[in-house]
Formats: sequence, C-alpha cells, structure tokens
Amino acid sequence: MSMTDLRIVTTVCSGNLCRSPLAETLLRKHLEARGVEDVVVQSAGTIATPGQRALGESRRAAELLGGDLTHHRTSLLDRVTLEESEVVLCATAAHVEEIRTRWPDTPADKLHLYAEGIGDGAPEDVEDPYGFDLAMFLLIGRVIDGAMAAWAQRLVREPWAE
Repeated sequence: MSMTDLRIVTTVCSGNLCRSPLAETLLRKHLEARGVEDVVVQSAGTIATPGQRALGESRRAAELLGGDLTHHRTSLLDRVTLEESEVVLCATAAHVEEIRTRWPDTPADKLHLYAEGIGDGAPEDVEDPYGFDLAMFLLIGRVIDGAMAAWAQRLVREPWAE
C-alpha cells in the first residue's frame, strides 16, 4: 500500500495534551480491531506547544481504555496538517469555528465533532478534563472511546472524498 492509498484522520483539541491524544489512540485501537489498514490517525492542538508529552492522567486513562500514549508528543495544528487530512475530528464546536476562522477555505465537510459519532442526545462538546483527577480523565476517556468506536465504524463504511 502506497502513501497515496492512505487516508489521514486528525483529532483536534486545544493543547493536544488530553482529549485529542486520547481520541487518536482510541480511534486507532478501534480501526485496528476492524482490520482497517488504510487510515493514519494523528492529533494536534489549536494552541499546542509542540513536543510535550500527554498528561500523566491522559496516559493512564488511555492505558486503562486499551490505548497507548507512551510516545505521544504534542503537535500544533497547521495548514499542511489540515490540508493532508481527509477528516478532522474536533473536541468542541469552538475548535471547528477556530479552524474555520483561521483557514476559511477549509471544506465544511472535512470538519466534524467527536460527538457526531455518538448520535442523538449526546452533548455537542467533549469537555476538557485538564486540571482534574484521573477519574475525570477516565470519564471523558470513556465518552471519547464510544465516539471513536462509532467513527471507526463510519470510516469502515464510508470512503471519504476520492
């Protein structure tokens, strides 16, 4: 499989320390469980300081949910990452709006919310657990895990723009 055959999905939050790394590793887990090999998952933050490790609580929550953030380093969302991505999954509507403001030419159908995968009745935004204890990270992690399971299923069913 060549690089041109790969689809890129980027998960986004603010600092790339909590939610988007969890979304990245959990989406990867669900895609691997479904045998999907043509999707590369990465994460970035709208205000991230590049090169930092995911928070300890994020790493522990990921581990408890079947993911691995041992090697995660923060990354700042930029135009190249945005353009390379077929799908950009955002933790909150504010992240979607920030991307649209910064890069107004971004196709609207590229930007989605984590919670879109969960379905009716789910809150639109996935709250930031930054500053809370492991129990809160695990709670948010479980929400993200459910959303990423649904997104993995959607990525299996729907080939995105060719």
